[in-house]
Amino acid sequence: MAWADPALESVLAAPSLRVDEQILDRSALMAVYGAGQFEPLWKDAARAGAVAKVLTEAGRHGLNPEDYHLQAIQKRLSVHDRAEQIVLDLLLTDGLMRYASDVRVGRVSPRQVRGEQYVRPQVLDPAQLVLNAAAAQDLPVFLAELPPHSKLYWGMVQALEKLRAMPDWPQIADGRKLEPGDTSQRLLTLRQRLAASGELGGAAEQGNVFDDKLVETVKAWQERNGLEPDGVVGRASLAMLNIPRSVRVDQIVANMERMRWLPDSLGQRYVMVNVPGYSLVAVKDGTTDLTMKTIVGRPARPTPIFSDTIRFVEFNPDWSIPPTIVREDVIPNMIKDPDFLMRVKNARVYRNGEEVDPWSIDWSRVRPRDYRFRAPPGPRNPLGTVKFLFPNRFDVYLHDTSEPEKFAEYERAFSSGCVRVSDPAGLANWLLADKEGWSDEKRQSILDSRRQTRLNMANPVPVWITYRTAWMDESGTPVFRPDIYGRDPDLAAAIRAASAQPRRLVVSMTRGNPGQPAVDPASLEEEVPQAAP
Repeated sequence: MAWADPALESVLAAPSLRVDEQILDRSALMAVYGAGQFEPLWKDAARAGAVAKVLTEAGRHGLNPEDYHLQAIQKRLSVHDRAEQIVLDLLLTDGLMRYASDVRVGRVSPRQVRGEQYVRPQVLDPAQLVLNAAAAQDLPVFLAELPPHSKLYWGMVQALEKLRAMPDWPQIADGRKLEPGDTSQRLLTLRQRLAASGELGGAAEQGNVFDDKLVETVKAWQERNGLEPDGVVGRASLAMLNIPRSVRVDQIVANMERMRWLPDSLGQRYVMVNVPGYSLVAVKDGTTDLTMKTIVGRPARPTPIFSDTIRFVEFNPDWSIPPTIVREDVIPNMIKDPDFLMRVKNARVYRNGEEVDPWSIDWSRVRPRDYRFRAPPGPRNPLGTVKFLFPNRFDVYLHDTSEPEKFAEYERAFSSGCVRVSDPAGLANWLLADKEGWSDEKRQSILDSRRQTRLNMANPVPVWITYRTAWMDESGTPVFRPDIYGRDPDLAAAIRAASAQPRRLVVSMTRGNPGQPAVDPASLEEEVPQAAP
């Protein structure tokens, strides 16, 4: 039965709608209920209870149930007063719209957060989604499908549950590094710290000697946390061990938010780079075919976080040095030593297509675009033997390197923004597998020719450059990586601010199928820096 209720109409017409100090979004509710006859969406008690239940469980997803009017809803679920039932319906609808938006596409737009702003946010029409929910035959199943579907995301849900179940761990006092065989009272605290996070237990919590078992435990912990597993608790290990559990919880919640910025389908075939994880995976039909190490941008020149499509593979590439690198690296060094380009980068200087003697140039007067700086193909080229192109505004790409020895390092933020890959031949074969006549022999023949050769991909492949500092490993243990660009605190603060302030819901008055978020097609207009190897 519809509600033709002047009091309700008056409430919805008010510029601000407040119930039990909870602020509701009047315009969003009007988009759901329309005007005039107000049809309740949740008049069935079981369906109202299903919505209340999913809001109650919002904490599993790093969300705050009170952001969705939970207390105000719960106290009205068993009340039969008509006016209170009207308010309950509005609370359930507003709460579900907010929850669906938050859990599906995120509380924070990446464009509002430093370092994340080049990610294309997903979009969702929460008003239409709520109407779809109200019409769903199996409402609990519909509601269960709202969060992201990826295994990575649900691993984070489990990691958050595990971390929240752990006790707070003690802080290990500063001091000299702890090495195998040492005896120290600080080792008692180290054991207690590792026991709190599940690495040690029972009698192993006791003892002030750095014995073999403790060494192996520390090595395993270091490897899971992206540190060199040397069994020594030095400055880097001590700093990570002393990160409080509450901060780790915030870190997982921040990484869950990043997962919500990605669509459920990343492509039948795709490449994903995790910048702070120094890793790349190539995935086909949900199966990881390739995993390899990467080298990424140093903090002063970070690798941008964005997505695009790999369209070309280029063998024997040359390297035209971007203006940013010319201005910040080349010119200052050439002022000191005109042989710098040839000696360090095997590059030459050109003007109007003609090579110029670097000793004939007054480098103190040079502007970045006065000359072209190019390293020819060959073993000393900084791009190595192959690069993978997805033309983009950052001038970033994946490529081989002339310094493969650097992949032996555990912290690999060395580049000027581009991503160097440890198995370029494997990645080339995987990307070109569907190209007629492609083989190892064909690839080697092109490399041996030393001729610059670009191959168009028959089926371009999406590439996702992501920033993930926490996830669940295959053993079911939360693992972390150093936040190399210092972005987690900014995102965690933005999430807290979004929870603290009432937000307007963005709804579309044209009905589509917003049960599935779509990539926002709007282009970005910010000026961005170019990267280089």
